[in-house]
Amino acid sequence: MDIDLKNEAGEFKYRVVGILFDEQNRVLIQKVADNPFYCLPGGRVELGESSIEAVKRELEEELGFDVVVEKPLFFLENFFNRASGAEVHEIGIFFRVTSSVAPKEDWEIVENDKGILKTLRYKWVTLKELENEDLRPAFLKEKLLNLNEDFEQIILRDGEKVK
Repeated sequence: MDIDLKNEAGEFKYRVVGILFDEQNRVLIQKVADNPFYCLPGGRVELGESSIEAVKRELEEELGFDVVVEKPLFFLENFFNRASGAEVHEIGIFFRVTSSVAPKEDWEIVENDKGILKTLRYKWVTLKELENEDLRPAFLKEKLLNLNEDFEQIILRDGEKVK
C-alpha cells in the first residue's frame, strides 16, 4: 500500500526520486501520460518499505531496467495546492542512481500502475537543454545545475524555497 493519505483537508505523500546521468552527463527526465511538464522518475514508498528499496523498485518498474542506488542527495518537503484547491504535503528523497544498461536514446513505455495504464516518455537532456524544459518542481533546474554531494534539506512552499 502506497504511503499516500487523503482526507477533506488535503493529501500527504511520501515519494522517492532517482537522478540518473549518462556517460555524456545528460540527465534523464520523464513525462507521464499527457502532462504538459517533465519530472524526474520516481514514485511512492509503500508501507513497510525503505526509501532505498522503494527508489530501486519504482525506477526498475518505470524504466524497465536495473539501477544501482548510490546515495541520497537531498530531502524535500514540498507544500503546494492542487488546481482543485486541495492542499498537498509531500516528502521526497532524491537519490543519485546509476545504470550500465540504460538506453542511449529517448524511449517510452506503457506502465501498468496498479491497474492504470500510463504512457511514460523518457528523454535525455544536457543541463543546458534542461533550461528550455518545463521541469517540476521548478527548483529542480537550478538544483541539477548546481548539484553537489552534500546532503541537503529543502523546503518549498508554493514553489518557493523557505530558508
